[in-house]
Amino acid sequence: MKKNLLVLMCVFFVAFFSLSIKADVECNVTIEDGASIRTTGNQGIRFKASASVLPAESKHGFFLVLGEESKDDLVTAINGGLNRINDHKILKKEVTGSDLEFAVIVYNIGSEHYEQNITALGYVELSNGTYVF
Repeated sequence: MKKNLLVLMCVFFVAFFSLSIKADVECNVTIEDGASIRTTGNQGIRFKASASVLPAESKHGFFLVLGEESKDDLVTAINGGLNRINDHKILKKEVTGSDLEFAVIVYNIGSEHYEQNITALGYVELSNGTYVF
């Protein structure tokens, strides 16, 4: 009886841990240095990024903030659930579609911000809610 109970416990243990292990998809996001500025027509600034893969049920886009912020500081703020950094609002803009290369265009930048930097950080949000930057 003890032997049967031990075997049953071992089977349960192996089954439990087998179900809890999942294969993670390796995903990398690269943002293109600089930005494209449109000076005629509908003026704006465009940021581009690319992902190595877009896992099933993931979302992707950009986090944007007025001012120059380091990637590490911005990632820390986002992962900490903050919506502001250095007194500037962090905007999240999801991009639709399934292209590995994606972009966001910021329109209607007020003239008071012409001399300010804008920090853009491309992301992929996995189905479990974690971000890849």
